Amino acid sequence: MPILLKFVTIMMTIFLFAGCSQSAKGAKEASTEVIKLLNVKNYSEVWKRTTSTSKVKLTDILTNIKSAPNMKAMAAKTLGIQTDKMDTLTAEEYFIASMNGDKRPEKVELVKVEEQGDIARVTTKRGTSQGILTFRKENGKWMLDMAFEERER
Repeated sequence: MPILLKFVTIMMTIFLFAGCSQSAKGAKEASTEVIKLLNVKNYSEVWKRTTSTSKVKLTDILTNIKSAPNMKAMAAKTLGIQTDKMDTLTAEEYFIASMNGDKRPEKVELVKVEEQGDIARVTTKRGTSQGILTFRKENGKWMLDMAFEERER
């Protein structure tokens, strides 16, 4: 019985620390993970690391596209799908299809991370151009925030 108790104690300790390390990731580590996912085109995992506000915003954009026949047809053509498929397209599928449209060969590189409270601005470089990704803490985790600039206006 003492061996079983030791085993359970050790497993609980490992589980506890593994769980803590996942939620305690800093902005630099979280942004590095997202950049790696972008570079291997694993957009479904990038979606999982996106703020809920961003997902709502993208859902609203997609709803507007679906309600305007010309926009819907143009989006379908851009995404390479039939126009009637737009009606059942989810925000996640729209995000992934849009991201897959990017055929640039250059990899995204992390330049610097500036963390201010629950917001981090991540400067990136791709080829000769630089950009900024915004991350926000959501439920204790750093998440990609595509809706940030919209809220700042």
